[in-house]
Amino acid sequence: IKIATDHGLKWTPLQEKQVYIDKNFVTFDKPSRTTGYVIGKYPPQTVTVVEENSIWLKIRTSQGLQWMNPYLEEGEGRELTYIPREFFAYDSPNFSSRVSGKYAPQGGIEELAKRDDGWVQIRTDKGPKWVNMSYLLRPKLLLNVPAINQLPELQKGSAVVSLQMLLEYYTGRSLNKVDFANQMPFDTTRRQTTGDGKISVWGDPDIGFVGDVRGINYG
Repeated sequence: IKIATDHGLKWTPLQEKQVYIDKNFVTFDKPSRTTGYVIGKYPPQTVTVVEENSIWLKIRTSQGLQWMNPYLEEGEGRELTYIPREFFAYDSPNFSSRVSGKYAPQGGIEELAKRDDGWVQIRTDKGPKWVNMSYLLRPKLLLNVPAINQLPELQKGSAVVSLQMLLEYYTGRSLNKVDFANQMPFDTTRRQTTGDGKISVWGDPDIGFVGDVRGINYG
């Protein structure tokens, strides 16, 4: 039935009833534990039921109308997961939503809902939040590349030494790091400064390495 309220015409069910829930319970956005999302957790209390769908009850809460199942035991059917790395939890199942917190790697995390795109709703200290397990569990590529120390000869040569390590890994060749570094293109424009010490001219990195890769002088 539609009635007049201070906020205009609103709908209200013809019959409401009070039901006491004698245990902790969670609420969902729809009457389904498999496709619905958990949106709240409440202690034992008397609730106002405005609609019934089989064994599901739509109740009034401080956050609006929500669904609950009085026969669903707390934790029944829950899945526990382990997240092996630091992760961010989001308010909604997308990376553009608000980040609610950053968490350390941990196990025993309760999964509340899953989506096909990798998003999983978990229980946190700030309530139900979302993480993307496809992103968190993506495989890492580890290469057994040879470790080459850029020091002491190439104090500014981290990039070229990293390239040398990959080349040695893929080709099996052994290269002299100083000779290899000297083969990269350089912009030999000398460094010039203004009277207050600001750099006015000092090469173009799009042309080649700027400065002295040995780190002895500015170049």
